Amino acid sequence: MGLDVYLTYGNTWFVRDIEGDDYFGETPFSTHDYYEDYKDIIKGIHIKDEPHKDEVPEFANPTLIKDFEKVYPNAKYMVNIVGITAGGAYYGYDSYQYLFDDYVDSIVSKLKNPYISIDLYPFHNLAVEAEKQVALGYNIVAEGAKKTGANKTFIMQASTGVEFYDELSEGDMRWQVYSALAFGAHNIQYYCYSKPEGRDYNCCMLMPDNKTPSYLYYYVQEINNEIQSMASTMLSYDWDKSIGICGTEEISLRVASLAYDKNLEENKFDNAEHFDSATATHDLIVSRFTSEKHGESYMFGNFAEKEKSNTV
Repeated sequence: MGLDVYLTYGNTWFVRDIEGDDYFGETPFSTHDYYEDYKDIIKGIHIKDEPHKDEVPEFANPTLIKDFEKVYPNAKYMVNIVGITAGGAYYGYDSYQYLFDDYVDSIVSKLKNPYISIDLYPFHNLAVEAEKQVALGYNIVAEGAKKTGANKTFIMQASTGVEFYDELSEGDMRWQVYSALAFGAHNIQYYCYSKPEGRDYNCCMLMPDNKTPSYLYYYVQEINNEIQSMASTMLSYDWDKSIGICGTEEISLRVASLAYDKNLEENKFDNAEHFDSATATHDLIVSRFTSEKHGESYMFGNFAEKEKSNTV
């Protein structure tokens, strides 16, 4: 098993899929316990990807969740959902907000270690202007995580071709990662590292031979090194709120949903100590993070059209 390598070198691991025959019922983890020898290095187990509304009760079953938490007390119970660009109708919901709320209320709120996992791929041929929905979609996730105290994982697009754009620039990768961080991401993952069977992608993190690093690999390597250098500081704060600032020279509509509140008044931070206002030539996200020890801190995210700079 590949986990032996991680055990040898002391690395931790998220298990992608449940393995084994007859892995069903309400107590499959204690009944089979396939990963008994690897519990110290398993940080989470992927239980289900993008469940339909009709499937949610199965994975929200309290007996199933308790069985998992008994066998894997330190691991995350990982049910991944789609991002806002996929909508809710295909999954049985009237809207994406209903999909997300059901996920949080039915599954996330029942976990001892609340965990939210979401994939949102903005450079997509089948989702028109998906980039314009990132801020709204991530804000919905951040609000839900704040409500439940959940750890948040955002899955980035790191594949090209087929349903995705033919190429991704370093700027595209940076925008994805730093946008997720602006909404309080605790973990960043990438789809995909190697080319999945049956998917004829131009490349993923690896080239189609699944051996040679692609140009995306080197982009991500540099970005990951950057964020690791400040990860401990960022993780000492909790996301509180994000607001949108529409550009004075060009508006991309990427942040319009966060520029105004429900009363159509300018969105502001309540009782801000270190922020008054901001203007920008292009669309901007401003996020407030708070810490009992350090007070408040702010992060600015460039939401201009692709590759355009922003003067704040």
